[in-house]
Amino acid sequence: MRYQLGDGHAYEFVEGFLPEQAAPGLEALSSSKDQHFAYFYENSPSSCLKALNDLDHYVKVYGPFDGVIAFSNGASLASTLLVRYARHPQLTAPFRMAIFFSGGLGTDPEVLLQDKIQLMEYPEAEQVITIPTVHVWGDVKQGETQWPPKLEKLCAKDTREDFQHAGGHEIPGSKDQAAVRSVVHLIRRAIWRANKAG
Repeated sequence: MRYQLGDGHAYEFVEGFLPEQAAPGLEALSSSKDQHFAYFYENSPSSCLKALNDLDHYVKVYGPFDGVIAFSNGASLASTLLVRYARHPQLTAPFRMAIFFSGGLGTDPEVLLQDKIQLMEYPEAEQVITIPTVHVWGDVKQGETQWPPKLEKLCAKDTREDFQHAGGHEIPGSKDQAAVRSVVHLIRRAIWRANKAG
């Protein structure tokens, strides 16, 4: 996908560091000897809050960043950070656009402060993320989770794009060039929208 997007984009990779089991459906993409990591443990409010604060700090220190590209657990984290900023309009959003692959659902950042986890779902959290977004997910029958369409509904419908591919809980790759081209087209549209918004 980066090749198809072309030059002119710089990428920084922020990796998880907490040991974790591979998500269902990823077995075909890695060997049993590979280690897998998460940004936070999904059932631990303190772990979620630490990851959120760490990401916020990273963006403040190493940013600004035009956008964020996030997969699964990382999309949950990035969307939670975007919600934190959206609820405080006096703050500038940490990103101008977001691309979510098989995105996990964000956690309410204020509830995290109470040492609780509450997933944010529409309609309670109506379209709280207003920057341009792209949502890409696979087929539930192939191992995709239930969360990506729910994350999409937290984003403004006039600036969001979505694409569902035939794979599972994964990012489309060389095996599905048509999906890659479609996703790249949507990413370019989101970049255009973010640039147009200033």
